[in-house]
Amino acid sequence: MPQGSCLKPKYLLFFAIFVFATTANAGYPADAFDKKAVIQLLKDENFDRLDQVLSDLQVAYEKGKRDELEVAHAFDAFGNSDPELEARLNAWLKQKPNSFAAHLANAEYHMNIGWHARGGRWAKDTQEKQFAKMKAYFRVAGEEFNRVIMINPQVMPAYRGLIRRSYAFEGNDVTEQIVRQGLKIRPASYLIHYQYLWSLQPKWGGSLQQIEKHLESIRQYYTTNPRLRNLEAYPDYVEANQIPWRECQNATSIFNEALKKGDLAHVYKERGNNHRCLGNKQAAIKDFSTAIKLSPQSSGYLRSRGYMYYRMKEYQQALSDFDEAIALDRMNPKALRDRGNVYYAMNRPNSALQDLNDALSYGSYDGRTHKYLGYVYYYQKKSYATAANHLKEAIELGESHPFTQYLLTASLWHERDCALVGEAKKYAKMCSDNPKCKVKNVEWARKSADHAVNNNICPDISPLDKKPLDNKSEEEDSILAIIENMIYDIYKGTQKLCDILKFC
Repeated sequence: MPQGSCLKPKYLLFFAIFVFATTANAGYPADAFDKKAVIQLLKDENFDRLDQVLSDLQVAYEKGKRDELEVAHAFDAFGNSDPELEARLNAWLKQKPNSFAAHLANAEYHMNIGWHARGGRWAKDTQEKQFAKMKAYFRVAGEEFNRVIMINPQVMPAYRGLIRRSYAFEGNDVTEQIVRQGLKIRPASYLIHYQYLWSLQPKWGGSLQQIEKHLESIRQYYTTNPRLRNLEAYPDYVEANQIPWRECQNATSIFNEALKKGDLAHVYKERGNNHRCLGNKQAAIKDFSTAIKLSPQSSGYLRSRGYMYYRMKEYQQALSDFDEAIALDRMNPKALRDRGNVYYAMNRPNSALQDLNDALSYGSYDGRTHKYLGYVYYYQKKSYATAANHLKEAIELGESHPFTQYLLTASLWHERDCALVGEAKKYAKMCSDNPKCKVKNVEWARKSADHAVNNNICPDISPLDKKPLDNKSEEEDSILAIIENMIYDIYKGTQKLCDILKFC
């Protein structure tokens, strides 16, 4: 090594990982690098080394010594929403304006932020301002992907990025144009065929017939690129994934058939979700772990397994997975939300609030984040006004479940807010034909609201209608024990609600 070019030990290890990595012969190969080491080079502004490593990897791919997925995985490291990265990426681009690696890294960064800005809800439930933010980030990403192809048309991850952008942003005609452009360069590219099949799912406007047709067209390349055979899993995967959650028992055998045809990480992940739906906890963990083994350092797969550990109340293991997921994608709103919920379950409110408030940076339209904030502020911080604000937001964003409505009513009661009457009425209506609602909870809400109205505490709101209730109880939940104690305190005295509320 030339004098003056001595590297820190972590960089030597990082470079060695690239040099001695091996690729699996089927399915997703094991990652041949450490994504966190890639990002550390960027944060340290070691642009010469970063550019050299990534450029050498691309050259090795063009010579047939490396796999295109190794190149893609290396650049996936930049799909990290760490706020520190944008300034570093701009500095890298300024220092090396003709570096395909710098432009591709910047593109991957903006694509990831764009998806976070959009949120994960269905299009019909996504606000226009979310789409506007997504499009702004995607425009930058598109310009950067095209710049990469102008510099070097052999960089397959750039075509993959344009395909991802097009089916979410521009439509099928543009997607097909990009696919044709990329396949002229590499007809047997796994990256392009994989991403194109993803775009042909019905949820993106495609169909199973189109998927079958494309598979027929690429079978001629199976000898050239054996990994393409794994894509035979797609039709069964898409069919299973369309089955509604409430009918998840019908999807198991179809997922099993898909995995007989192809060893795909994302299919293991979705079968893991199916096991979670069925209550098969260990089977779910096993599938999520297989997905992580096939595609290490995947923030999404780590989050899925972490959430399963949370459901199993194995909080330390859940934290371990969420910590790693967040290290790989610093401001991932779902990972922050779910880790915050684990901290809430562990009675660590300050850590919970830190994560949940960070999650709002890109997840402000996520109802579950606001719901969890409501829980923390209500139970652990006793800040009832703030709890009410978040619970209202959660309900507006789709988390309109009886318990969320009940807790909003209780928050308003603590604040002596007359809005409790209207919210209590909504809660009673929700429970009119819901056997999971607790009778005493509904009766408390009705009596509290009626007393406020009948005693002219809140004179402008009509009393609640009385409806018979089915005397059945909802599933026991740990947080309901606290509510039950509150209800008991209300009933145990003879003092009028007027005196309790101090409105008189």
